[in-house]
Amino acid sequence: MAWSVMTVLAGLRGGNSKIAEALDDAEQGKRLLVRMLADGSPVLTEDAWDGVLAESKADVIAWWVALVSMRASELHASQVCRAFLENAELRAYAIAIGRDEREMRELGELAAKVRAGGGGER
Repeated sequence: MAWSVMTVLAGLRGGNSKIAEALDDAEQGKRLLVRMLADGSPVLTEDAWDGVLAESKADVIAWWVALVSMRASELHASQVCRAFLENAELRAYAIAIGRDEREMRELGELAAKVRAGGGGER
């Protein structure tokens, strides 16, 4: 998931300049995220909404925007998305992996093998 979210995030940053600008500003990013969450899934608990509204780090909000923008087939289930929105420790772990170049390279290679039918044990 960390690799998938970081790949989507890179695409968002390289696409529409208004979205890229919003991802670098916590308040703009939060407004974008709240609109996205209000328009679709996942349905969040009140505690999760409180966490979203309280977040002030632009990189965490940008990560959430990328996560929420993924199609359900990319998430494998909307519950995965909800878990990353609601569980701060899980989210911090995934974000840390996303910042680790070696991990991202290995996960990208694993994802390519899986897509090619080579499987993987990770």
